[in-house]
Amino acid sequence: PAEIILLGDVVDCTAHLCAHRTTGVVAELEHTYDDDIAAAASFLDRLREVAPKAKIEYIAGNHERRVDTWAISTALKTGAPPEDVKSISQSLRRIYAPEYRLHLEKRNIAYFRWDVIHDGLKLPGAILRNGVIYIHGISTAVHAAAQHLTRIQGSHHGITFGHTHRIDHTWARTATGEVLWAASPGCLCNNMPHFLYGKSFPMHNHAYGFQAVDPKANTTWHVNVPIDGKTSQIAALLQQLKR
Repeated sequence: PAEIILLGDVVDCTAHLCAHRTTGVVAELEHTYDDDIAAAASFLDRLREVAPKAKIEYIAGNHERRVDTWAISTALKTGAPPEDVKSISQSLRRIYAPEYRLHLEKRNIAYFRWDVIHDGLKLPGAILRNGVIYIHGISTAVHAAAQHLTRIQGSHHGITFGHTHRIDHTWARTATGEVLWAASPGCLCNNMPHFLYGKSFPMHNHAYGFQAVDPKANTTWHVNVPIDGKTSQIAALLQQLKR
């Protein structure tokens, strides 16, 4: 691929550093934040190995945000004056936040924080590429794609989001005939997370999104590609295209 956009939660961030971790599940304590970072680093190494020339961009998710929450709460607990809390929080982030621990700058991976405005959009944490908004997500509802299409208004053709870990896709037509769409490509993580143990069988899907872009027309074609075991279901299509 020419470009890879990671939609967040690359680092699990459920270990001791992170506020709001899953409680009451002993298994969550069996790994450390260092384990999380090591797993993410291994994934990024493999990603660069298979796509050495690709532009890689990394959008922070709510899991990466947990380190920010921990840094702020820890700074507040010091009893420091309000004017010092910000600097303490920033110092803690520089030590522990995923973009620093993963050395993303050295990896030539652009990182987009959840609390920063990018590309002139009014939505923090979102980026705009070829007429499509990419964001970690603003809803985990059953019909999250429809929620994103309804709640993120604008003249852009598409919205690609993560957050739900489920495959989802919806579209709508405007009064002028323009087609708008929103899609979640699923996830590459564990599809049976600890926080769902004993509650329900998850609808998390192993999959990814494939997009064909026409920069001249500023259009993007999106398809969600399921992974069957360890095999991408787009393989058969690509074989046909080679013939």
